[in-house]
Amino acid sequence: MTKESIRHRRYISTLFFDTLYTKAQKYTQWMFVFVLMFTAHPMMANVALPNQFTLDALDDRAKIQFTDNGQVTVLHLWASWCGYCRREHSLWVNLIKLKHVQYISATYRESAENGLKFLKQFPVAFDRITRLDDTNARQINAKTVPDTIIICGNEIVYRHIGSMNQNQFHQIMSVKLRQAVQQCKNKSS
Repeated sequence: MTKESIRHRRYISTLFFDTLYTKAQKYTQWMFVFVLMFTAHPMMANVALPNQFTLDALDDRAKIQFTDNGQVTVLHLWASWCGYCRREHSLWVNLIKLKHVQYISATYRESAENGLKFLKQFPVAFDRITRLDDTNARQINAKTVPDTIIICGNEIVYRHIGSMNQNQFHQIMSVKLRQAVQQCKNKSS
């Protein structure tokens, strides 16, 4: 081999590996964004709900209105087509409810009929069943499912975006929820 052909091979291999490295960097960046989008992350909120924030009930009862009455509410957003929501559903079935806490299930990004059909097939003991429309979703900054929101009166005090495993579910439904109940009691006194 001549020196010229060796240089040419080095140049080609360098060019090849540089291109691979650049593509790997771009791939890694996209994978990071993808993982960030689809992994659960809790958020402390303390964000007030909009005035007159209401949800339409699917159980033929009156609308659900959130007012500054000191009521603690767990609002769980889900969809029957969501695999994470279906996996998490068994955790909600076995939920031990706290007194003086209202548990609301809200279907999001699907028809009310599909949500009700799913709940008839796999019942859960929520106090109320609702559907979150796009207008209300924008008001509470809901973008994905599952999304679990703890509300004190008319203020979001804790939010967990994404799926929960059993340990996270227990942590949120016992520790975080009890903290919210205490915070509401202190706020109303």
